Amino acid sequence: MKDRVKRMINEHNESAEMTELRKLAIVDSEVESLINSIETSPLVNVVPVSFEAIEAVVLQQVLAYWREMRMGARMSLMQNLDPVTMGRWLSHITIIEVQRDPLAFVYRLTGEKLETAHGTGIKGTDVRAINDTVPGMGDTLHLMYKKVMGYENPVAFRGDLVVKNPSLKGIELLILPVSLEGEKVDRLMSVAHYYEHSLMPAGTTRLTWR
Repeated sequence: MKDRVKRMINEHNESAEMTELRKLAIVDSEVESLINSIETSPLVNVVPVSFEAIEAVVLQQVLAYWREMRMGARMSLMQNLDPVTMGRWLSHITIIEVQRDPLAFVYRLTGEKLETAHGTGIKGTDVRAINDTVPGMGDTLHLMYKKVMGYENPVAFRGDLVVKNPSLKGIELLILPVSLEGEKVDRLMSVAHYYEHSLMPAGTTRLTWR
């Protein structure tokens, strides 16, 4: 009897894990190829996921607002994003300025959640400055932002992140392209929700999870 119950529990756990993995696998193949081309830092273990796989309500709300503010265009204009409307989400939002010649990504608005994860004082700095506190992380972010900038579409990520604050384990991240005049990506709006627990499906690793 005990063996039967144990077997049923194991089968249930395996079924739940496969459901989770299938949910995570629903992602645009172009996005997956884009992200897999980045040599990520060993401190990051996130994968691109479908927007349906995102659980954080704040990310869902910001994505819906960004889509509304596109007004049929490929991406939203910065002038269409109302600071008052976005006020309730600002602690989760980071605005990154895209500079060209040479290419750089500079933090212009840093939400409270990002500062909790990476420390204060990063506003106005190149993202690669994060290398000073978390070696390799800044380079990973630079490459990720470069890929997303070229993709010109929103991308969602889910996974685990080892940061300065050891109590933060899981992360869901949304990166949205924003334009000043509608011609090119001038800003990236990053929306993050951190978790105190791991988001990795039980028994998986970076390789098997991908």
